[in-house]
Amino acid sequence: MKSQDWFGLGVRFVGLWCVLQSIQHALLFLDLRLGFSQMRGASYTTSEYSNPIGHVMYVAGYGAMAVYFLLGADHLTGMTYGRPDWKEIEADKYEPAPRESEAAEQE
Repeated sequence: MKSQDWFGLGVRFVGLWCVLQSIQHALLFLDLRLGFSQMRGASYTTSEYSNPIGHVMYVAGYGAMAVYFLLGADHLTGMTYGRPDWKEIEADKYEPAPRESEAAEQE
């Protein structure tokens, strides 16, 4: 594997970590909203426990980063390694290849 491949794999692992963080904050939000953790009355609580809506912001932020890192790893790798053709690679990836019968008809 080349260094670009390792970098792309690392970007995808960061995306997976963002998914896990997003799930963790979603569970914390549900935990606090449903009242399973009664830490609001304690004197050592932080704003994290006194306002569970803040976890929704973390879910959205980590979720957006996860989508970018998981789906845009090739894009980010192309930009990082300075490949001049990364735009064409991305465009070619989504264009369907011509069928053999269509290619024979065009000849």
